Amino acid sequence: MGMGAGGKNWERSGLKPFRYLEKRPGGVELEWRMVELLNSTALHAEAGAMRHCVYSYTGRCMRRISGIWSLRVRTENGEKRVLTVEVNPRTRRIVQVRAAQNRRAGGRSYGILRKWAQFAGVALWVR
Repeated sequence: MGMGAGGKNWERSGLKPFRYLEKRPGGVELEWRMVELLNSTALHAEAGAMRHCVYSYTGRCMRRISGIWSLRVRTENGEKRVLTVEVNPRTRRIVQVRAAQNRRAGGRSYGILRKWAQFAGVALWVR
């Protein structure tokens, strides 16, 4: 079950991933994706890109106390991580939402997160 370098894996939460195409003025199309992070390597990459401490959630993910999701947006310039989301898989509640450097979610990204919550049947009560 190894990932090399002490990497740890865990099972999917069973919540549905998500893809949403947003048409912007001027023919610009943004592709938003909600991706579940399923190993410590992915958490480490998310923590580095977003400059917050999500890597410390490895143990919580392994014990199924937390599921960590990454909201990403793709433009013609490539993909960018926008939000890191902690879900309690047992209660299906979003318990924490963080933008880069632990900032709160902006209006647009929060709107996309609400679409995923509705689609996946998850309670969203934090900002």
